[in-house]
Amino acid sequence: MSRMKRIIPSILVMLLIFSISPSQAETINLIMAKHWMQPYVGELLIEALKSEGHQAIIKVDNEIPPKRLQFLMEEGKPGYIDFISDPMHIKNTIPVTVDLTGGLCGVKVFLIRKGEQSRFEGINSIKGLGDSGLVAVVGRNWFAYDVWKFNNLPVYGFQNPTWNPGIFLMLTSQKRDVDYFVREVSSVEQELKKYPELQLERNLAYTFKCIRTLRLSSSMIKYKETFEKALQASVDSGLMKRLLRKYFPFVYAPDGVNFDSRIIIPLKMPKR
Repeated sequence: MSRMKRIIPSILVMLLIFSISPSQAETINLIMAKHWMQPYVGELLIEALKSEGHQAIIKVDNEIPPKRLQFLMEEGKPGYIDFISDPMHIKNTIPVTVDLTGGLCGVKVFLIRKGEQSRFEGINSIKGLGDSGLVAVVGRNWFAYDVWKFNNLPVYGFQNPTWNPGIFLMLTSQKRDVDYFVREVSSVEQELKKYPELQLERNLAYTFKCIRTLRLSSSMIKYKETFEKALQASVDSGLMKRLLRKYFPFVYAPDGVNFDSRIIIPLKMPKR
C-alpha cells in the first residue's frame, strides 16, 4: 500500500508535465503594420490562437512603411508578420496557407463615376462586360490586371507606384478613357467616403481565385503549424465568418455592397 502511495503522486506529476506543453504556455509576441484590415486581422489572430490554447500579444507599428516591413521580415526579425505585401514581392518569409478573408479577396466590385450606372445595366457575363467596351483601370503589376487581360477584357494598367490617389483621380477625370476601378469588396467603404464623386456599381461581382495570407518572418518558422491550425479552426468554427461580418458589415448591408444579392460572375484564371 505504501508503494502505491508513492507511485500515484509520481503519475500525477507526469500527467501535469505532459498536459502543459511549452508551446501552450508560451506567449506569442507579434508586430504588424497599420492597415485598414489590421483591426480585423488582429482580433482574428488573438481569438484563433486563444481557441487553440495560445496567447498572442500584438503591437501595431503605425509608422513603418511597407518596404521597411518587407526588409525586416526578409532579415528574419522576430515577431514581424505581414498580410499586405504581394507574396511575389517578399522573399525568405514563411507563408501561413489559410485565406484571411474567407474568399472575399477574390470578389471584385467596381467603383464608377456618379451617374454612370446605366452604362453597366444589362451586363451579366464576361462577354457582356467585354462587348460593352468599358475599360477597367488597375495597377499594372496587380494580379487583377493579368486576370482582366486573360479574360480579354479592356483594361488600363496604371504604372505609377503612387496609385492612391492616382487611380482615383484618373477615374474621376472625364478626360481619361477609363470607366471603372476594380476593387476588393472589403475595401470599398472607406474609398467611397474619401471620394464622394464615385459610386459603387450596384449589380455585379466578378470572382477569381485569390487568397490573402499571413506571412511570418523566417525566424518564426516554428509557429507555422500553430498559425495554420488556429486559422483553419477559425474557418471551421465560424469564427472567421463572424468577424468578417463584424468588421465589414458594409459588404453585406442592403444599402452597402449587398453582396448576397449580386450577380456573381467567375473569371478564368491565368497561370501565375
